[in-house]
Amino acid sequence: MTLLAACSTNDEIQAPQQEMSSIDFATYAPTMTRAAENSSSDTKDDLSIHHTTFKVWGNKKVGSTSTYVFNGQEVSYNGSKWTYDPLRYWDKTARYNFYAVAPATYGDSQTEVGWQISSDGKFSLSNFTLTGKSLSVSASNDVGAGASFKDVDIDLMLAHDVTSYDQYGTPVVLEFDHILSRFNIGVKATSPNQNHTITVNEVKVFNLKMKGNFTENTTGLADDELKNGTTKRWSSTPEPSTSGVGYSYESGTQDFTTEKFVYRALVIPQEVAYENLPLSGPLNTSTAKPYLMVKYTMNYGNNTTETFTSYYNLAAAFGKNATDDKLPFNEGWMNTLHITLGPETIEFSGQVNQFAAQSSVNIPPTNGN
Repeated sequence: MTLLAACSTNDEIQAPQQEMSSIDFATYAPTMTRAAENSSSDTKDDLSIHHTTFKVWGNKKVGSTSTYVFNGQEVSYNGSKWTYDPLRYWDKTARYNFYAVAPATYGDSQTEVGWQISSDGKFSLSNFTLTGKSLSVSASNDVGAGASFKDVDIDLMLAHDVTSYDQYGTPVVLEFDHILSRFNIGVKATSPNQNHTITVNEVKVFNLKMKGNFTENTTGLADDELKNGTTKRWSSTPEPSTSGVGYSYESGTQDFTTEKFVYRALVIPQEVAYENLPLSGPLNTSTAKPYLMVKYTMNYGNNTTETFTSYYNLAAAFGKNATDDKLPFNEGWMNTLHITLGPETIEFSGQVNQFAAQSSVNIPPTNGN
């Protein structure tokens, strides 16, 4: 008998193991300037400077099958990075689409903003209302630095869509744009001499629309409108601020020898029409186009005062001068108005009218005289 021995091995085919790499996010947002998108690197902040939460929607597609991975997931900033729970992990066989908005919540009560998203990843927001509240006069005068409005009004932001993402294991970079506008008013007072000082009493804006509906899916938008700013994705409700928003005298801010920003607030994107407005103010305040009121007091050296009040159509204050020439408060735009209070001194010159010569009469001498 011949013993034949055969050697064999058991080969086990195993699926390649995917590394357990969580889906992470990195964010940035441009500071608010005249252009909404494509900001240079030195005009971008991390989103955390503005907001500490955002919401993300995301789906993965494998073949023809699409599955939601994130469905309005809130992501929070913990002081060093963006986190969420429960963590989701990459599928190397898939491509991903991501859509995000900020903030997710606001205020001490963590109120939901009310974002709605359509099946094609487009956002909308109904009856969003601004209070018109301004940053304080004592805040930094660097109006271009992207000062945070998170404790004043809600600075709404929308991220660029990230589609067909397949960079497995790398943070998804979300670039956010402001979808509101911003308005700044700076005031400087120039006294005619050292014996006179100026107290700024009020600087207010009237009839700006404070409530609006946002629809990202607005049709008929050109690419350059989205790139450079537009008002078309907002429809403003007919509820203007007839009571006015802006600045009223605050103790400690009476010195305006250097410019102070008395109003820095967020604005619903809208167009402001030109109107020929008398300096004495509108005849009908409820129907007037948005206008500006400036009130200040001259303090004279002899302990007397005089108060001046002037009104300006807002579009005209920005140099618009025709009914079809509108002032745009576009998405992501920051419009700044600089006001110099330089009262003109009342001066006098004197002229004397000469005596009016009348016809003269010659009387001839009489006899004996």
